[in-house]
Order: sequence, then structure tokens, then C-alpha cells
Amino acid sequence: MMSEEREPILVPPHLPFAWWNTGVSPPLPPGHPLSPKRQQAQEAHRQQARKVIEELVIEHGCALLALAETIGEKPIAWIPDSVRQNWKAIENPGGAERPRVDVLFDARRLALRCHDWLVQGGRGLLAEFTLPPAGDSDPESLLLAAVHWSSGLYNGRRAQDEHAKDEKALRSRITRRIKEGRQQPHVLVAGDLNVEPFDRDGLEGLGASRSRATVRRAAADAEKDPLFYNAAWRWLGERYAWHPARQVPSLAGTYRKVDDRHGGWYTFDQLLVSGSLLREHGWTLMEEGLGPFPSAHVFNSSRSKFVRPFDHLPILGHLEWHGNDEEGRR
Repeated sequence: MMSEEREPILVPPHLPFAWWNTGVSPPLPPGHPLSPKRQQAQEAHRQQARKVIEELVIEHGCALLALAETIGEKPIAWIPDSVRQNWKAIENPGGAERPRVDVLFDARRLALRCHDWLVQGGRGLLAEFTLPPAGDSDPESLLLAAVHWSSGLYNGRRAQDEHAKDEKALRSRITRRIKEGRQQPHVLVAGDLNVEPFDRDGLEGLGASRSRATVRRAAADAEKDPLFYNAAWRWLGERYAWHPARQVPSLAGTYRKVDDRHGGWYTFDQLLVSGSLLREHGWTLMEEGLGPFPSAHVFNSSRSKFVRPFDHLPILGHLEWHGNDEEGRR
């Protein structure tokens, strides 16, 4: 008996992305000398970070990668040799001698339309990409803001003032880009914000909410007043956000002080998205697969400790194509 012929199942396009504060070049107080011993430690740190990046790119297929606190070489050098010919990097004006934010992307899956640096020295970037079309659909636009805002470790109140300025400036840039664009882009804000998701003083100016429903309702008026869903609220607990039975020991954030003996975690690394990425059709954020990435190169889960010298977990996420609105109504 002949089997019934069926139409092939179409696997939706899949676009993994990642943010990570590598800590290779953490900020130092003004005038702090970089000793030969510190330089050796920094090189060892860099080599260990390469293993994490290789895991993200090769094993998890990341097509878009944003890195903070990198130093000492061309951005493209972070990409593994075996796939480097397919990747491009946005050159950073901060130069090789300064901590910075680097953005790298797989040119086979993303095309760069334009980019703009947010802070002098390259501590933040706003880049617009063309997402690959799916089937007969027109290509869509992705606006990525990759930022590393000031820490209050050395400058306290000054850092808070800088936060407020940076948030308002970023929101203004995004709104302007939305109005100027040929189409309304999807927005992805990833970075080490150096505040917690619930810190009103730290995030009020950016327009962030923990409510998906509120952000979905506001999506129609995004051109006038964009509102972003902050997915990092789900990372504050000590269990997996979506599978409570699968507990990770003391994994309750993205950052932890190396010398903190009381288990103090902070969710400084965060991801905010526009309401257009919360739909049930088109390009969609797959939130169940989004969160801190406890690579064994970074985090020792059996001992609830970071693998030295790291103190930030990478953030791994996925965008997927779920068909257009007309297809969903058939």
C-alpha cells in the first residue's frame, strides 16, 4: 500500500542572538596602571572568552553577537576562524586601547543598513539590519541598540545622572529612526545597564515595562511613544523561568561579585523588545528560550560559582518566523 503524499513541513527561519559583557577589560579608576601581571591575566581571560564565543557561534548558531568590555584587537578576531569569512564587524571608534561595545553579525543571514554610535568612544551602538525574508514575505527591519552604561562603582551619583541622559537619548534616537524609516522596525535593546529591572530611577526614561499585554497594546502607537517589554524580570528568581522543576543552584541574575560570600546576584544585563516582536505571527521573540546562558566555561553549576575570571553570564535569545498574519487566519 502506497503511503499518502504530504506537503513537506517548512521549518521556520531561526535567528539566534547573544549579548555578553566579557569583562576582558573592566573599567579602572583614572590613572590606574596596567601592570605586566595584569596584562598576562587579561590575555588569559581573552583566550577563555574565545571558548564561550565559539560555543555561542558554532554550537548555538548565533547570527548576531554584541560584546562589551573587549580590548586589544580587531572586533572580527572574536569570531572563530572556521566561520570568520562569513561574518562582518561594525568598526568601533573607541580604538583597540579602550573598553567598548562590539557588534558582529553573520552577513549570510543579516544585512546592515546603517549604524550610529550612541556614546563617544563606542560604549553604545544603534544598528539597523534587514531580517531575511521568509517565503513570499518582504524583508523586515531589526533595530539593535547594544549598550554598556556606566557603573556606580567609582562615580556613584555621576553614574545615575549619566544613566538618565543615556536612556532619554537612546529613546529619542529610536523614536526618530522609527519615524524616518520606510517601515516600522522591530527593536531589540541589549546591554549591561548597571541597574536592576525594577529600578525606576534607572529605567524610567527608556520606557520599559514588565507587562507583555501593555506593550502589545502600545505597539500600534509605537511611532509616537514606543514602549518596550523588559524580559529580564523573569531572570530574578533562583529557578528556570519556564521550568520551575529544573532548578539551577543560585542562578538568580546575570552578574555576581566574585568576592560576594552572601550569594548576591544582580540582573544588570537585560533585554528589551518592541511590541512587534511579541506577536504570534511574523518575526517573534521566543521568550521560552531566552535568558542567561550558563555555559560551563563561565558558570560552575555544581558549586554555584562563576568560573574565574568571569562575573557576567551571556544572554542568549532567538527570533523565529511564524508566518504572516494572513497565513495565521487561514
